[in-house]
Amino acid sequence: MAAAFCLAAGACFLLVDLGRPDRALSLLTHPAPSYVAVGAWALGICLCLALLLAFAWKRHATLPPALGFALHGITAIASAVAMAYTGLLLASIMATPLWNSPWLAPLFFLSAASCGCAVVLLCARGLRLYRTHPRVMRALLLADGVIIVLEAAATAAFVVCATDSAGPAALAAQKAAALPLASLSPYEQAQLVGAFTLVRGLQAPCFWGGYVLCGLIAPLALEFAARRSPHLEPTLAPVCAIGVLMGGVALRYCIVLAGTQAASLL
Repeated sequence: MAAAFCLAAGACFLLVDLGRPDRALSLLTHPAPSYVAVGAWALGICLCLALLLAFAWKRHATLPPALGFALHGITAIASAVAMAYTGLLLASIMATPLWNSPWLAPLFFLSAASCGCAVVLLCARGLRLYRTHPRVMRALLLADGVIIVLEAAATAAFVVCATDSAGPAALAAQKAAALPLASLSPYEQAQLVGAFTLVRGLQAPCFWGGYVLCGLIAPLALEFAARRSPHLEPTLAPVCAIGVLMGGVALRYCIVLAGTQAASLL
């Protein structure tokens, strides 16, 4: 149910952003080979299957093993596509140099996976799964911790790739705390300014405070504490989940704004 609600809310936000719902319908009825069309189909399939599985769970219906395995497998594949297409779409937009990174799609994918774990952790609190399924919840906490570590590595790679792409001049600029924009091409200028805006400029408080601290460091520390003290899991895990969700929003917000602000240089 939570997955269906989140997918429906996300689809509604996308429709509002698009401005014309008929365009969304044309993506489904007349799909073109594009990231947007693939993402629209993935979201639609995920939403339909999530509602179907939620209805079956609510009715305590027992699906045939083969059918249940097939439905869950298709849902997992469609979910992976929906998690990946946003980063791939942004990375394909050449007009925004900061986004043209091979690490953006893995970063958004790992962030989405961590946010998915966070939603389950929050729902588990209300359903009291920490008491009825303690081993499953402990395994989920461990999985989320591994994903957060991988996400942190992808974040570091994304920032290094963005700052290093302009060559030695960019590294010298970082050390000197100055931007020698005249020596770089317009594309390199926009990319370097975007990275500078993200980590040291207008978006730095959101990036370091909202994403790195609240979305990576704090949840990882809380998950470690919860594993060391299992009796605290029902209390610490939801707090960790809230931090992860806040970090997911902050990551997308600051990367989108830093990229678009720097793209104005082109």
